[in-house]
Amino acid sequence: MLTDFYENILNSPTSVEHDRSSFQLAMLTLKQAIEKHDVKDLIVRMNTPESADRYKQRQHFGEMPFAVIKACFDMRRFLLRGLAGVQAEWQWCCTAFNLKKLMNLLAALRAEQCKLAKIEE
Repeated sequence: MLTDFYENILNSPTSVEHDRSSFQLAMLTLKQAIEKHDVKDLIVRMNTPESADRYKQRQHFGEMPFAVIKACFDMRRFLLRGLAGVQAEWQWCCTAFNLKKLMNLLAALRAEQCKLAKIEE
């Protein structure tokens, strides 16, 4: 899957335009890196069984909260300075994560209740 992605980028046409988006520029940079064999070695390494086993460790359930905080909440760095500010910001972020988790659980319960109600009718 990852190899196909890189191959598609490698085979895509590149034309120099003045109005490129940042995504197109990133893809062009990635294509240039692939052409320089920087990424091809990585693709070969990642297709080995040892790499797959090591990468599975990154999918541990303890990593999920930090992935959500980073991706969904876009919290990659603290905005406040000082220990008190960072602690307050982290508590707000953890509260938001817990509320998001609670909302997902409530939505699943509501969906289950609707499914049971339809079966009883």
